[in-house]
Amino acid sequence: MSNIVILHGWGSNSLRWQRVKELLEGKGIEVLILDLPGFGITPSPNRPWSRDDYIGWVFQKVKEKNWHKFNLLGHSFGGGLSLKITTNFPEKIERLILCAPAIIRRKSLKTYLFYWLAYLGRK
Repeated sequence: MSNIVILHGWGSNSLRWQRVKELLEGKGIEVLILDLPGFGITPSPNRPWSRDDYIGWVFQKVKEKNWHKFNLLGHSFGGGLSLKITTNFPEKIERLILCAPAIIRRKSLKTYLFYWLAYLGRK
């Protein structure tokens, strides 16, 4: 039987993925949808977390399921986490599915202008 971990995007939660979970479970796939800390029903961490903190937390939840390998679906922020997980631990991932992953940030002219004005404002 296959299994899959679904990581939601920033400001989202596991409830948005319930219909996907139902459809996958109907195909015999075991699904783990996590509410990342600070979203949904999972309390916020005591301090700001880095990506590595989130990844460690995800692996703790996977370990609790006793999964050695798994499929991974990540949306937005969860996609960025998923890509880093796959890059750092390729032996753990069977397949990677990315939905609008937040992995590349391009600074626009507007962004540079904002930073420049903020800098001048501090002077």
